[in-house]
Amino acid sequence: MLGMITVRLAKVSDAKSLFDWRNDPNIRAVSEQTKPLIWEDHIRWLTHTLQSNTEHVFIGEQDGVPIGVVRFSVEHDHALVSLALAPEAQGKGYGKSLLALGIAQIGSMPIRARIRSDNVASRNCFAACGFLETSRVKGFCCYNYIRLTFKEIVPKDDHITALYEALKLRKHAISHVNLPSFEDHKEFIKKHPYRSWNFVLAATECIGNFYLQNDNSIGVHLLPGYDHMLPVLLKQILHDYDPLPEIKSKRSAGFVLHVPIGDHERRAQMNANGHMPLQITYTLEKGQV
Repeated sequence: MLGMITVRLAKVSDAKSLFDWRNDPNIRAVSEQTKPLIWEDHIRWLTHTLQSNTEHVFIGEQDGVPIGVVRFSVEHDHALVSLALAPEAQGKGYGKSLLALGIAQIGSMPIRARIRSDNVASRNCFAACGFLETSRVKGFCCYNYIRLTFKEIVPKDDHITALYEALKLRKHAISHVNLPSFEDHKEFIKKHPYRSWNFVLAATECIGNFYLQNDNSIGVHLLPGYDHMLPVLLKQILHDYDPLPEIKSKRSAGFVLHVPIGDHERRAQMNANGHMPLQITYTLEKGQV
């Protein structure tokens, strides 16, 4: 399995990588400024940027190797985002992960983007992270980031069916080994056993669901192709919800996330982003030593 993408703040020592990426002919061709960079100008820009309170530059890494940059420039009431991948990292789907990690870092400020209209790959990447096109100006598409929205799950037919279809797509589960029947699933939904249970919408598209339990545990189920949105979703859950008060030996003081033991990708994703595992839970049955 390939290493997970992580982000860190840019440093002066990243100057050469940033310079080479920005001067790559293919990257310049889809950038707003297409002229080659001059090294001296680049160093002045980077020095100023790293000292600025309105510029936020994050380097994406895979197994410690830089693979791209996501940059946020604060302009009055919003931040303008730009994204660039190293030539060798392009075409592998890393852009979505890098952009989502950047969004999680920047907080709740409105985010906008300008992308060349012929840059289909970049437009698809931004759309997959919750950006909606708002207008087109002189060969550029303008996008606004739409903050994830939560829609409460209730025991009605369309919600029950949507959850069952999502359940069939799930590769890993904690609650069951075999897919439950639709009738069993329907009865479970009607009990509505969670403190809060919501669909997750990126722009207008449902990308999964999550629940909060009364023991402060969280379950997250993202549809295939949207695992990159986990950092954004967790950041927003922590912003929108408070954990219930701690009860010693019964309920933790903060939220914890349930991850199936076989979901190695999710476990690696959590580890890579600095979340500490607490325990592994085993089943105990009669007849087992």
